[in-house]
Amino acid sequence: MIKAKATIRHIRVSPKKMSLLAVAIRGKNLDQARWIIGNSRKGCAPYFLHALSNAEAILIEKGQTTSEAKICSSAVDQGPRLKRQRAGSRGYSYSYKHNMSHLTLELCSKAPTSQQNAGSQESRPESVGKNKKIIRKLDKKPIKPSETKKKANKKG
Repeated sequence: MIKAKATIRHIRVSPKKMSLLAVAIRGKNLDQARWIIGNSRKGCAPYFLHALSNAEAILIEKGQTTSEAKICSSAVDQGPRLKRQRAGSRGYSYSYKHNMSHLTLELCSKAPTSQQNAGSQESRPESVGKNKKIIRKLDKKPIKPSETKKKANKKG
């Protein structure tokens, strides 16, 4: 599975407002996501279209077709806050904050069968030194708790 990730940072829309649209398009294919974004009345919709087109371009650069691509993850994170002040009554100043957010979209596309087997244990390179012990531990099957009790009883 090949992934393409696009990030847009410092968007002057609060993350709470953007997360509604992010949840709506998560898990959808590109055509469905474009339709949902296009028909939403949210002010952050152009940012989502921009991120979607960037991720699609990255996927095409990697040599994949976008016909089977879907949105694996869509995340909206808290960005910096702009702190401002407004004139209040009796000479006071009241402070308020503009919330900003970061948008991350990740597209997934199925890879050809030759690349799917690339992550298997047969193609894993040999490791040297301490890493060999770690890999051996990972390759062993976990021992069931009942088997450890039997071994302890045989010794005693």
